[in-house]
Amino acid sequence: MSKEDKKARKDRKNYFEEDEAVKVIDKLLYSDSKWRLFFLGAIMGGFRRGELIALDEDDCDFENNRLRIDESISSTKNGQADITDTKNEASNDYVDMPQWYMEELAVHVKGMRKLRFEAKANGTWKGGDRNFVFHSGTGKPYYHTTPSQQWKNWCERYGFHNVSLHGLLHTNATYLLGQGASIKEIQHRLRHSTFK
Repeated sequence: MSKEDKKARKDRKNYFEEDEAVKVIDKLLYSDSKWRLFFLGAIMGGFRRGELIALDEDDCDFENNRLRIDESISSTKNGQADITDTKNEASNDYVDMPQWYMEELAVHVKGMRKLRFEAKANGTWKGGDRNFVFHSGTGKPYYHTTPSQQWKNWCERYGFHNVSLHGLLHTNATYLLGQGASIKEIQHRLRHSTFK
């Protein structure tokens, strides 16, 4: 990558402004993409890609409308997902989510349970004893770059500039800042150890 390409990449705005974010969320709300809940979780919850890939059914607190983040999948070793703790202790926390999101996620999880039951019955289950919320049907977590490629495809399909999937975390921070949240509140919401 040339010096000019690196500078252009660094200068590129890697988040959506508030008005753009509203348009993205609106389009996702009415999208038929199987990825919509993943992408909505990223933009509304400020989740990192690996945190959503590692999200397990047990991490879903439907009674209190929140998700627990305590693991991440950001790489693969020997053909298997490398499940690690989150990047720091501040990252391990519950994140409150809108009730409508959790209701839709509950329907999604119920569908994943049905797939799991069928896959175990016909011998195609590859998830072991894990129950990942987002997987392709056999229980094995998505390859760590798959969500980013799907997000890029979705943005191209609907004409949005390509903010990276990680940039949705920054979009969440920008939106919260615009709504009057303090830096400390945003730091807690995004589970960062420092305000930087």
